[in-house]
Amino acid sequence: MTSCYNDCDWIVGARLKILQEPQPIYSFLYESEVRKDHAYLYADPAADKNWIHVQLKHWRGEEEVSVRCSLVSDSPERKPHFHRLAKKIGSQIQINEYQEGEVLKLNDCLIAKFPKLSIVRTKIPNNGDREVIKKMWQMRDIVRLKFEASFLVKGNAQQEICNPVYSQPIHPPVIYSSIQNSL
Repeated sequence: MTSCYNDCDWIVGARLKILQEPQPIYSFLYESEVRKDHAYLYADPAADKNWIHVQLKHWRGEEEVSVRCSLVSDSPERKPHFHRLAKKIGSQIQINEYQEGEVLKLNDCLIAKFPKLSIVRTKIPNNGDREVIKKMWQMRDIVRLKFEASFLVKGNAQQEICNPVYSQPIHPPVIYSSIQNSL
């Protein structure tokens, strides 16, 4: 990774590019399972045990940059998903709607890596609307990662640098909603 995958230049118009997609098949975890070190979301192919990497291309700004990821539905609307992302930091587990990447400057490029991520199952929010609950139930097992880049002022995200990018779909080995629909 010393050459930003030979794809770094200085054309105006910053954009994100996923260099290493997440593994497409991943067993979503319950919060109690996150503490195990073998349950991370790796880059594809998972057997190589590499972390997911994203590149910010064509960024000319001098400000500090934040690249974060969150879970969204695998639908055209790409709405925030109710499952959460966990990240192991030292001996602590941080479970949030989004996780910050580790941003490195490499040969005039910015690369964000996302080590020790896990997808944590959460309960479907119950707002009483049966149609919404049914739709969420059907979509609960397929997600995508959404990557966003912002520049920071005094440590706070201020403005998006470019449009977000979305990973390939991620799903468990067995998609439970398809089994339920076939019964």
